[in-house]
Amino acid sequence: MSHAEIIGDLANEPIMEAGPNGPIASFTVITKEQEPGGAGGGLKKSSQYHRIAVFGRELAGFAKSNLRAGSAVHLEGNIRYYRVGGQSDRIAFEIHVGGPQAMLRPYRHQGRRVYLNRAELTGELSAGPAIRQGPNGPIVFFPVATTEPWDKGSLLQEETPCYPVAVFEPQLAKYASAHLKKGSLVRVWGAIHHQKYQTQIQVSGPQDALLINSRWRVLPGSVAV
Repeated sequence: MSHAEIIGDLANEPIMEAGPNGPIASFTVITKEQEPGGAGGGLKKSSQYHRIAVFGRELAGFAKSNLRAGSAVHLEGNIRYYRVGGQSDRIAFEIHVGGPQAMLRPYRHQGRRVYLNRAELTGELSAGPAIRQGPNGPIVFFPVATTEPWDKGSLLQEETPCYPVAVFEPQLAKYASAHLKKGSLVRVWGAIHHQKYQTQIQVSGPQDALLINSRWRVLPGSVAV
């Protein structure tokens, strides 16, 4: 299972196109946050650009009619990945908004601007954790394979995408390297970060990853929280 919740600003007007099962509205949402890599091991400011695809006549039509470049939006959907340009060495994430669990609405800031970039994965490790030395200490990478429903025309099928996870927080990284292995069932919470990580998991090039620092968690998949 994958799930993402985003509060951010539209970078462009929604673009409508015809899909096999109805209209699709596509746009990019910007979130602003802090991430590891600052001076002295601290945090630095960053902007993440999330590719969004909205499915269905009602939701896609709402996006086209009500959302404009610069407007704030609150959405929930599933994480998907695609290979950029069909290449095998570049994985990117996008968020699909559609179906009964999806949510899309304008967001009204109360005072200061609010941004949210939150994602959750539940699945099995398709490979054991790998440790890489980062500029501010070790980083643990591992891939999580999830089972996702996918609407293929008149049939509901399943697919098993695999998402790279990057753990920066020292105690969580220690836990992951000591207790997780190939086949482990886990639940992870983190933030989607784009075009950054040389994870060397399945592919060799830079790719998007679910970043986990001190704000987030890694738990055995059997633990409900």
